[in-house]
Amino acid sequence: MMLKVKRILISILAMFITLNILQIYNYANAQVKVNGIYKMAVGKTPSKVIEVKGADKNNNAIVDIWDYGNALQQQFYFEYQKEGYYKITAMHTGKSLTAKNNKIAEGVEIVQNDFTGLDSQKWVVRDSNKNGWVISPLSNTKLAISIAQNIKNGEKLVLSKTEDNDKQMFYLYDITKQQKTKENGIYKIAVGKNPSKTIEVKGADLNNNAIIDIWDYGNASQQKFYLEYQQEGFYKISSIHIGKCLTVKNNKIAEGMEIVQNDYQGLDSQKWIIRDSNKNGWIISPLSNASLSISIAKTIKNGEKLILSKTQDNDMQMMYMFNITNEEQTKTNGMYKIAVGKDPSKIIEVLGGSSANNASIDIWTNRKCRISKI
Repeated sequence: MMLKVKRILISILAMFITLNILQIYNYANAQVKVNGIYKMAVGKTPSKVIEVKGADKNNNAIVDIWDYGNALQQQFYFEYQKEGYYKITAMHTGKSLTAKNNKIAEGVEIVQNDFTGLDSQKWVVRDSNKNGWVISPLSNTKLAISIAQNIKNGEKLVLSKTEDNDKQMFYLYDITKQQKTKENGIYKIAVGKNPSKTIEVKGADLNNNAIIDIWDYGNASQQKFYLEYQQEGFYKISSIHIGKCLTVKNNKIAEGMEIVQNDYQGLDSQKWIIRDSNKNGWIISPLSNASLSISIAKTIKNGEKLILSKTQDNDMQMMYMFNITNEEQTKTNGMYKIAVGKDPSKIIEVLGGSSANNASIDIWTNRKCRISKI
């Protein structure tokens, strides 16, 4: 009899464990929000949002709620990880929402910290099927991020028993498109109080890790950059003369690191946000850490390197961005015959008039021909 009871208890325990694993598995394998920048409004008061208190840039800074003011500390980057969770980072620092002291228990405060892959920094986002979203630790979905007491300015966030109530209900507004501050195109990027000085790839170098410095503008291709906004909420900035991208050297996002050019690989060191300083220029920062910005290393003079430096919105970081896309249009849109070299009778063609993908492009003697459309 005792043996039978033990077997029944073991079966019940195994079922309980399996159900919990399946619950986590189901949450973990659903990307319910696309990667991007979000405003996280609270409960029945959508004007109240999650923020890092006082725009604090330190580890263990308090995360509370406040009236929305379109401030960076009130905007968070959601990035889904292949392991089945979201990394949620504050846009003003790139630090991640974290259960304090890596302790996942009821009543523990939510803070910001450098991301180190702790369980306290891995979040699942679940549709409440009521009127908002619930955010829980991946390792324990019986807890959820909650307002500590009342929905009022300055109230802290804590972990609390999951109840899907107004204090745990978040409205996630995708504001990624609103962060597109510059149209895609070709730009001359001038520096500080001296707009004749512009960013360039030193010596028109074609290699990876080529130095990015400043020099007098000479309308050269190495002094022109293509800005392309990505749907995930950042800019890819590539040099026109080679197509390599502005990159923090060695993929190390830290103060003092040089800016170079490299083949684009989708690294954090190649993802940039562009922010209006509301003074007299634009600030370019890594998406993963807006507390740093591209800066002139020492003085504004020819040959001075660009590095990452603490964001101060000063002249060394102030960029003037001139859209020169229209100036780069050397031919009007239309149909052209493209002759080769010194022999205008030789022109570029699609081999054999093929309409297939991967058809070869070669040269041939010019002839009047037309491929009929079927």
